[in-house]
Amino acid sequence: MQHLQPNTTLQGGKYRIERVLGQGGFGITYLAVQTSLNRYVAIKELFIGSEGQAINDRRGNLVIVTNPVNQASFYQQKEKFKKEALRLANLSHPNLVKFYELFEENGTAYFVMDYIDGESLRSKLNREGRLSESLVLKYMQQLLPALETAHRQNIWHLDIKPENIMIDKKCKAYLIDFGASKHIERNSTLTTSLALAYTPGYCPPELADLTYGNQDGFVQALKDIGPWTDIYALGATMYNLLTESIPPSSNRLYRDGRNAFMFPNEISSSTKDLIVRMMRPNREERPQTVNEVIVYLKGKALLESNENTPFLISEENQTRPEPNFIILDKKETNNSENTLYDNNNELLSYLNIGSITIDCDIIDSKLLFNLCNKFDHQLQSEEKVFVEEISKETNKSIGVILIHIGWLMKEGKLDENWNFYVKRTMTQINIEFVGSSAGDVYQVLSITPFPISIEDIVKKALLNSSTTIEGALLGIGWLFKEGKLYLENNLIGLA
Repeated sequence: MQHLQPNTTLQGGKYRIERVLGQGGFGITYLAVQTSLNRYVAIKELFIGSEGQAINDRRGNLVIVTNPVNQASFYQQKEKFKKEALRLANLSHPNLVKFYELFEENGTAYFVMDYIDGESLRSKLNREGRLSESLVLKYMQQLLPALETAHRQNIWHLDIKPENIMIDKKCKAYLIDFGASKHIERNSTLTTSLALAYTPGYCPPELADLTYGNQDGFVQALKDIGPWTDIYALGATMYNLLTESIPPSSNRLYRDGRNAFMFPNEISSSTKDLIVRMMRPNREERPQTVNEVIVYLKGKALLESNENTPFLISEENQTRPEPNFIILDKKETNNSENTLYDNNNELLSYLNIGSITIDCDIIDSKLLFNLCNKFDHQLQSEEKVFVEEISKETNKSIGVILIHIGWLMKEGKLDENWNFYVKRTMTQINIEFVGSSAGDVYQVLSITPFPISIEDIVKKALLNSSTTIEGALLGIGWLFKEGKLYLENNLIGLA
């Protein structure tokens, strides 16, 4: 017998054991009744090892260590178990399990917490099959702020997976089981620990290094652990819930990149892109904070909603005036750095990206609208109007024209009858295309903590989404008209 029997009492009858809820390598979790309040609670008991591998045993209710070799190890783990519980008691968030009490009894340690009447996401996945994208994102929107609460105290969970996420009867998600979590101080020392977790498919390379590396490399490996480690596992969890497939290993991700993923066709490209980025094997290429993922999802929800209201992050932004969007004429440049190729091996410099200057006070987009009227005869005869022709007529760079068109599309001044095309790709500029491109640009800026240049926006959009150079520029104009962007020293950031 490895667990306490039903009707066993603890703390002088304060708690009565009902049944076992689960057992892991470092503990047994029970459903119990707090008799004075007649409410269910969950109680976790330190019991190290599973059947046949335990370093302790049970005699009646008493946990004993019969082998003297294991006594020091058991005592050490008990102290760490207690410190872990006390530290987690300081974490307060609606989507984290509430901690009640820590005590010692029966030769071991226990902590008491809220009982969640529901099931794990693993159980739900096994019962229902793969989950809808909307439901998975709903859960993520609840779990991300909870995880951020832990990260603010330098606590990394290190074992996020569907088994460690509970869903109650009201569809509320909880992040549970911080038993493998680590508290890492600013000097990269590990202050409390039970064991290092390793779940295939959910473990990024830096956690595998920490788990299996030698002692000499431990300190260096410890420095590689951070919010991005949990972000990887959360991305893997999303992938598993959406596909019912085991997430690709980091080795396969190194080898195959995006081809390692097998998404159902109905999953949106923005969600696919997010998961791919969260699971990049190189930790520097993942979102570096949970807040970056939160902002990304807020931007995704905004751009997919039917509401035409500004996305405001703070009260301060509610009073920000809508910017007067102004583009100066192109400046001559011999910048040899404008040689970045897109997927079609065409130069960014074709669009004079490096020569676009934004200014708030000189020329507004009405000028372009008036100039476009010169092409009205072509529109009436259903001929194509090429952006390149407008550029030549107005003596403005193609990039400037594209940003203006994006602005005017959002303003409703240009509709489908305008029949604009980009000559080099024969891409038709329509509202759907510009709106989608605006989403790509928004996602780039949502994970950028400071304003960046137009050229950097285009580069990042090409790397992180399926947009084009032209699409990124159109999207910038669209977002400016929507009031989502602001200017700072000719750099662009989210308002």
